[in-house]
Amino acid sequence: MFFMMLDDAILHDIIPEGFGLMGTGSQDLDPFETISFGQRGAKQMSISLADPVWYDRAQLWCQALVALLHFLK
Repeated sequence: MFFMMLDDAILHDIIPEGFGLMGTGSQDLDPFETISFGQRGAKQMSISLADPVWYDRAQLWCQALVALLHFLK
């Protein structure tokens, strides 16, 4: 049942609400996450979370989470 529900969400390209995946006008900015690395975390790299690769994975993760929460109620 879980996988049927998840497949349906993917097929219909459902974007779950409440997870920050939907842009809302002026708030639709490219978010960045800064990752520290190197010895003592002295170097930093900014990663865009708005990249389509990350967005697709985040959407799939949220779709699966909503489907799972449906069964935990």
